[in-house]
This record gives sequence, structure tokens and C-alpha cells, in this order.
Amino acid sequence: MKRGNYRSSSLTDLISAFDTKANSHTALQKVTAFSGQFDKNIKPTFSKEEYGKPIPGSMTEFRGAEAQARIYTVISDKLVGILLRTRKHHLTFFEGEVLFQVRKKDTYLPI
Repeated sequence: MKRGNYRSSSLTDLISAFDTKANSHTALQKVTAFSGQFDKNIKPTFSKEEYGKPIPGSMTEFRGAEAQARIYTVISDKLVGILLRTRKHHLTFFEGEVLFQVRKKDTYLPI
């Protein structure tokens, strides 16, 4: 009898977890403009820290972190080549590895 209760309890927990996940997904679909279940009467509320950021733990957050990690290594060699050519043609000014940006006349700030 103990085993049966354990299985029943475990099954109940699984069903409850599934229902919770399904309900949260349905609620998210109602506020997602590109879903087929979008409800324009429901307006999401965000704090200043949450606004414009992906949902924590989502694939969007993962892809954004991955892109942020790769952007300086993948684009860097192309960007360096472009910057060296602009320096050669006197379109930019920087010495060595340090790039400066003109903010005011005769004022150079490091980037």
C-alpha cells in the first residue's frame, strides 16, 4: 500500500507540474503579440529592470548571451581591417591599438 501511495503522489505531482507549466505558457501566449492566441485586452506589466529584456531562462536570453560573447571575436578581425583602412586614408585617427573619437575640437577621448 505504501508503494501505491508513493506512485499516486508522484503522479499527482507530475500532473500538477504539467498543469502549472501549461497555464503559464497559455498566459504568456496571450501577451505575446506574435502568437495566435494574443489578447489585446491583456496588457503585460514590467518593472524598469525587466522592460526590454528577455524572460529569464528562455532561449531568447540564451541566444542573446551567446551572441554577446561571440560579437567581439567574430567581428573584431573585420572591424580592425576596416579601421586600419580608414586610418590609412586619414578618415580616422588613432595611434597603435588605441582608438580615439573626436568629441569636441582638439579633444580626443579613448573608445
